Parts: sequence; C-alpha cells; structure tokens
Amino acid sequence: MVPTKEFAQLVQYFKGEITDNALLNKAGRLAAESHVTLRDKSIPDSIAIKKIKSLALQRGRLTKRIRQIGCKCFRIELNSGIAH
Repeated sequence: MVPTKEFAQLVQYFKGEITDNALLNKAGRLAAESHVTLRDKSIPDSIAIKKIKSLALQRGRLTKRIRQIGCKCFRIELNSGIAH
C-alpha cells in the first residue's frame, strides 16, 4: 500500500506527464504545419506569413507552458524522490 502523501505526489506527477505530452504533440503539429505552409508554393507569400505568425505565437505560448510544467514536475520529483 502506498502512503497517502506519496500517492498524492505521484498523481500530480503523472498529471503533469500527461499534460506535458499533450502539449508536446500540439507544438509538434504547429511546427509541422508551419513547415508545410512555408514549403507550399500554391500559398501566396503574404498569406503564408500571416499564417506563420499566428502559428509562431501559439507555439511560443505552448513552449512557455511546457517549460513551466517541466519545472513543476522536476520539483515534485526532487521532493518525492521519483527518478526516471
């Protein structure tokens, strides 16, 4: 049986892992979409630039959230002794 305090820390840790993975997937999709948009010659440059700017802003926000979650997970790992 896992002590209640340790169990609560494990739950928080794995919630962070799931959220982190979902954010990484979304950031990857945004990066791929940016790449495809830039390579597509059928999209006019002016439209491609507008779309890329929007995608870059979204990716920047996601990157910031991923870093914040990573720091929180790292602190939980240090406090609970969980190691990968």
